[in-house]
Amino acid sequence: MKLIRNCALATVLLSTLTATSHAWVTAGTVYCDANHNGQIETNDTPLKGVLVVVTNTSGTFSNANWTATPDGGFAVELPPVADSYVQFLHPLTLPPDTTFVLPNNGVTTFTLNGTVTSNFFSDFLVSSSVCSNSTTPPPTNTDCCVAASGTIGGTKLSPIIRFSLTGTPSCGCTNGDSGEVDIVDNSLKLHLEGSVFDIVNCGSHPSSNCMTGFIEFQGAGTLKGICGSVTNYGVVYFSGRAEDGGNISAKDSLYLRVYTDAGVTLYLISADLANPLDVSPLTISSGSIRVGFSCCDNNDNGDGKNGHGKGHDKGGKGGKGGNGDKGGKGDDQGGKGGDKGKGKGKKK
Repeated sequence: MKLIRNCALATVLLSTLTATSHAWVTAGTVYCDANHNGQIETNDTPLKGVLVVVTNTSGTFSNANWTATPDGGFAVELPPVADSYVQFLHPLTLPPDTTFVLPNNGVTTFTLNGTVTSNFFSDFLVSSSVCSNSTTPPPTNTDCCVAASGTIGGTKLSPIIRFSLTGTPSCGCTNGDSGEVDIVDNSLKLHLEGSVFDIVNCGSHPSSNCMTGFIEFQGAGTLKGICGSVTNYGVVYFSGRAEDGGNISAKDSLYLRVYTDAGVTLYLISADLANPLDVSPLTISSGSIRVGFSCCDNNDNGDGKNGHGKGHDKGGKGGKGGNGDKGGKGDDQGGKGGDKGKGKGKKK
């Protein structure tokens, strides 16, 4: 028992020490221009099975990966050293009638230095007849932000899972959304570090006592063993949903699925462990999940309305409570979560 506790303590310390240390990754999505207007929009078609190639400008490094996530996304791991890169789509993996739209030559260049940034996010847009007749999906909202931290299962001092999550919309920035996901699972001795973050959808709905909200996200990162485990899955993809239950009686909850580029589930936080694709958020045991709305209009800090704090990254003061409720505390002082979750992460 003492060994287990020491291992858990070491895991927590490792999570704290490596909070700012992430894999060096380039990631993005390949879209097909459905309405031929030359802009990336919600009705454009994500393309799977496209090979994205990355080489450094000196010609000493090359790596590639396929677009395979549900949204046609890709992620390519890079060496953790400062360097300049060229990124392009392999022409033989594109439809025969493809023409490049954004960028117009189908090539992007970028530099990583490790001090300011160690990851790069860039989308591609192409034109082809394969997407001309695609149907328009329902509209989505990505102008939300999230700040969350807490535990799932076990006890507060010795939890099964410890998590932290931040996400900020791009608000017109060409580098896209930004955020981080950090999950430490003490029982499975696994550590997920996600440094590429993309907001898929978010929203709010009225509750009897407060305003509750959700945010759906996806991204890429690394999944590795800790505390003596030599497991190393390298670059992986993740998708999830975080639900803000408000500050009264509702419960904050989290769903997270980690998978390979072939779609094989590697790790899961869910109330329905038997069905990984069933988005069933699990109630957290301690901590808080705070989703802010209209974040671009509020300087990426959330609206602070109905008791939701404005704090993001640094944690600001909570807004005024709706219907007489008290304002919520800042994100860094996350409130207590709901009951202990019955499920836990699992590895396949």
